[in-house]
Amino acid sequence: MNKPAFENLKRVLRTVPEGELRMEIWDSCAIGHASTDPWFQRQGLERSFRSASRVFDIRYSEALSLFSLRAGRTPDEVLATIDRFVGVAKPDPSKAQARRQAVIDAMLRSAVKAERAARHGVKVLLALIGL
Repeated sequence: MNKPAFENLKRVLRTVPEGELRMEIWDSCAIGHASTDPWFQRQGLERSFRSASRVFDIRYSEALSLFSLRAGRTPDEVLATIDRFVGVAKPDPSKAQARRQAVIDAMLRSAVKAERAARHGVKVLLALIGL
């Protein structure tokens, strides 16, 4: 994924008035607006999903989702879709802490289980050799 390309696309989209974004028309969609920007012109962006796939370094199917009506109808909707795609939306810190704690708890349960099995094995071995 080409994160600088996505950052530049977001920069371009922030300048597009809401009524001027038409995701179903190449000249007025997110890629259409970006293709007139000097940064994207240097990258060789053309008004096609294949070109967008190449410039943004994403799969063709992802380009279809991000640069069509599926992404939204307004600049804000498209920006939110892009943010979700590139992972800019930050997770809830309390949920992240809960996930970390759940992983730690599972690791501790596994360690205790392994310790019990090892102790049992040592006891059996000691009993076999008569100690």
